[in-house]
Amino acid sequence: MKKKILINLVSDLFLRNYILNNSFEKIENEYECFYMASNDSIFLKDKLINKKNFLGFYSHNSKAQKKFRNLYLRNYFEQRNKTRAILNNLRLILKPKLKYESENIFGSILNFIPRMLSNFKRRSYLYLTNLFIIKYFLKRIETEYTINGQINSFIENLKPDLIISPIQGNHIGHYETIIAAKQKNITSITLIDNWDNLSSKPMLKPTSDYFFVWGEQSLEHANIFHKIDKSKIKIIGTPRFNHYFETREQNLKSHFDFKYILYLESWGVGNFSLRKGDEDALQRIDKIIENNKEFFKKVKIVFRPYPWRKSKDTIDFSKFKNIIIDPQLIDNYKKRKFDTSIQPDLNYYPSLIKNAEMIIAGPTSMVIESVIFRKQTLLLAQSYNQFLSHGSFFKNSEHFDNIERIGLISTCLNIDDLEKKLFNCYENINNKDLIERCDKERNYFLYNDNYSYKERLIHKISEVI
Repeated sequence: MKKKILINLVSDLFLRNYILNNSFEKIENEYECFYMASNDSIFLKDKLINKKNFLGFYSHNSKAQKKFRNLYLRNYFEQRNKTRAILNNLRLILKPKLKYESENIFGSILNFIPRMLSNFKRRSYLYLTNLFIIKYFLKRIETEYTINGQINSFIENLKPDLIISPIQGNHIGHYETIIAAKQKNITSITLIDNWDNLSSKPMLKPTSDYFFVWGEQSLEHANIFHKIDKSKIKIIGTPRFNHYFETREQNLKSHFDFKYILYLESWGVGNFSLRKGDEDALQRIDKIIENNKEFFKKVKIVFRPYPWRKSKDTIDFSKFKNIIIDPQLIDNYKKRKFDTSIQPDLNYYPSLIKNAEMIIAGPTSMVIESVIFRKQTLLLAQSYNQFLSHGSFFKNSEHFDNIERIGLISTCLNIDDLEKKLFNCYENINNKDLIERCDKERNYFLYNDNYSYKERLIHKISEVI
């Protein structure tokens, strides 16, 4: 009889990264795989309901979700000194946002006092709950955590041999699934789907039995920051880029009939946008291209918006002479539609990156995508006199430490150096030495070998089930 695996899904991103691209194909052939999913955060339900062995959706009411948010926030506060990134993210969480997009000055004035009171209440809550006696009682309450009845029922009825749950940040459905696995003595695996998850997010206890991570850097972060034993961490890469590795050697037709530099938008943090930094850089780059036509040989800049950011402020591209928005996302950008229900066709990406002359990007995982294709990449990490900037995010993010050990990545720490850096990168777009070294250097951050992700996954699972 085949062993049973229960897979928990809490985001459309995981639906795309693991289901729609058949990342679980090998384990589905070897084991009996069953699925459950969060009704509250999966929007592409039609992609899942006809999936073989789909058990159903579970839901959490507002009270349960608020309880979890408070728990997660307390853990942010308690673990704030573990890493620079956690502390910086906490500062962003606690910083009051006094003006929102499309809000006039009267709305900001009217909401000023309520917002300040709400922020004071949140800060007071954190400091009070961090007092020893209150923390003691909260810990006692958390040990008696009530798991969602639907999650509990799915697990109890199935009695799986293994539970797998992909995660970015955290989610109540993921947390309760891991608790249930612990209570029922079922082996559990967390698939870390984000590059920075182990350096920028607090770790909630109990943790899963095993963590499958991007690369050696992620293993070190899990071990050093969260004291997870190295024997419980497996380096596996990520399925979201599997198609990049499969197609990067192919001759892919360009989406454009002109040469272009691909500019990848910085996503910002929460409701705090990095738009001002991007707009400043784009204005300078537009002038550099305009004043150096002979050197850049009529190259244009294709701006790729980040599709899932929370901030809805946008840039007016009509003022630029040499910059266009990526046609695939132009309608969404103009409509300010940014949510995970938008799942751009993954077949579009490889050609977009491969046919670019080079890449310009802020501090995002896009720089890793760029070097998968062995592209010269200029990482914008300039600082401004503001609370959040490319530079402040870069400096407060451990996953960017030593990023220039990948020779194809250059960082721009001062916006006044942008022209020099851009010229230098463009001159090196065909540097054979940097290109040949790239894969080995990238493997520290994102592992890949001669096997596909689905093959590495079944191999690693066979070691623990």
